[in-house]
Amino acid sequence: MNIIVLDDNIHHQLRLESALYYVARSLHIHINIECARTIQALREYMNQEEVNQIYFLDLEIGNQKNLGFEIAKEIRNNNPYAVIIFVTSYSDLMPLVFQYHLSALDFIIKDLKETEFRNRLKQCLEQVIISFKKKSDGELLRYSYQNRTGICIPFSDILFIQTSVKPHRLIIYTPVVLVN
Repeated sequence: MNIIVLDDNIHHQLRLESALYYVARSLHIHINIECARTIQALREYMNQEEVNQIYFLDLEIGNQKNLGFEIAKEIRNNNPYAVIIFVTSYSDLMPLVFQYHLSALDFIIKDLKETEFRNRLKQCLEQVIISFKKKSDGELLRYSYQNRTGICIPFSDILFIQTSVKPHRLIIYTPVVLVN
């Protein structure tokens, strides 16, 4: 399971990373975690060949309070099947998740006590495992090319595929998004 953490506060980043490894051990799963403190670093990870499955995003990056929402929109546009989980100090921003239409799995407040914080993370990972198992029961279309972010789409979600006017390209139509 590939995870990216975006938080510009190293203390919060390390706490989340440590809690995720703790939860993964308790669930007997293997995870790979990449941490980014800047938007640029996050984009570099996103452009790697490996498909990133889970994104833990802080909402305030630098001193820009809602930047996490904008990044989540970018992630959602590039990977409609990514799991997005917000981990933030701003509980008052939770309603904005719905205004941005991001389909986030959870909105976790950083100030939670450690046991409750880990429990929320555990619930998230358990939900992701259930979702992945359901999707792996069917066949998946997997594709990546020249270190660009790959896609992974259940065949059951593909409506149809057509050739593009651009040479050597296909257009995949799904109910979720048009992938070009």
